[in-house]
Amino acid sequence: MKVKYFILSAIFLFNPLISVIDILPDFLGYYFLMKAFTPTSYIFDNASDLYDSIKRMMIIGVIKFFSTFLIFVTDTTMALVLSFGFAIVELIYGITMLVKLFDVTSYIRLRYDNNASTASAERMKRFSVFFLIAKLVLGFVPDLTALTISDSSFKTDLTRFRPVLFLMSALVALVLGIIWLIGYTRFFKNAFSTQLLERVEGEYNEQKALRPGLFMAKDYIFAIKLMSVGVLFVFDMSIDSLNIFLDAIFSFLCILAFRSLIKKGYVIKGKEEKRFFTVASVHICLNIINFIASVIYFDNCDMYYVYRELEEFLKYLPIGIITVAESALLLMEIVWMLRLLQKYTVPNIWEYKRYFAERSVDGFVDEYKERSHSFSKTAYIFAAIAIVYFVFYTFIRPLNENFALGNYLTSIVFIIIFKRALNYTSDRVYLTVYRYS
Repeated sequence: MKVKYFILSAIFLFNPLISVIDILPDFLGYYFLMKAFTPTSYIFDNASDLYDSIKRMMIIGVIKFFSTFLIFVTDTTMALVLSFGFAIVELIYGITMLVKLFDVTSYIRLRYDNNASTASAERMKRFSVFFLIAKLVLGFVPDLTALTISDSSFKTDLTRFRPVLFLMSALVALVLGIIWLIGYTRFFKNAFSTQLLERVEGEYNEQKALRPGLFMAKDYIFAIKLMSVGVLFVFDMSIDSLNIFLDAIFSFLCILAFRSLIKKGYVIKGKEEKRFFTVASVHICLNIINFIASVIYFDNCDMYYVYRELEEFLKYLPIGIITVAESALLLMEIVWMLRLLQKYTVPNIWEYKRYFAERSVDGFVDEYKERSHSFSKTAYIFAAIAIVYFVFYTFIRPLNENFALGNYLTSIVFIIIFKRALNYTSDRVYLTVYRYS
């Protein structure tokens, strides 16, 4: 635990929201808050629960960050949907996270400092919850003007006042944020003395030496959870023929997951890892290009004429070509990802075999390895079927939009099978390392 991480988290969290636009991305603030509580998450159950809550907020922040560009290519109604939707989600999980944050802080102080008091933590907790609510409400209230567009029951269109309302709400949120920033940083500077931090670090090092398998299992589970969240974005959520669930988010979260395993030393980066990162990075670029090309096309053209007029077909053709390339890269990425997970888990289990306390796990690991390979092969096959259908839909939708239903169903089945493969890998790590270490 280091006080600088608390200060860095506050710097990224105090700034106001403008719709879903975050001037300093909140997910970076949650990342630094995770870094601050990483040591205690391994030695205290309540700190581990807090750590998971912060991770959840960070993932929500990443998704929110990627959704920001949607408000530049759609109308003000989409801005309202996004800002209001994220405000509700962040309120539900954010308030819980803040309550846990200050409760865990009080617990750690009382554990290592007999003279500690919880009064300041309670005051800071209440103000932090108030600030979060105010920040989120002030962020989406100006978007409510979208309800007064000309074709609504309102006689006056108030959307022209949005810039002024955003400016006013941002100024109010900024003042509250500065007050919160000062109080938050002062609180954590006073809460964690050098002696207290040294005691926490000492217990962390002791636990790591005694139970290395526990640490390894937690890190693997985090990586798997990132990928499990990412695979949800393979779902085809189309609005006005635009898939707003970008596959690029899946690739981005997979890159983060593997980077975390490499950084913690569980994985030695080699040629296979480099290939995976290259394929995933190119897929992100193509997916974003495809989305932008689709926005431009649907803004200026009519898909009904694609197979009726040569000019319209030539305008639509680049989208189809990019979709084929993007789908091929996505399939390669999925295959590489599952193969790498198979390679990582078993060798690392053998590395920690000496901690298995006279248990024979040879047959146990072999059984899970065989079943995990079986799940992976099933995921390969269905991924190929799903992606072929995605490409088929891209070329057939100018003839019949009803084919979109097949895209939704294919996406759902693919996500279910793929998540089973990931969860099985996760269970194998958990059972063979955590329980037997």
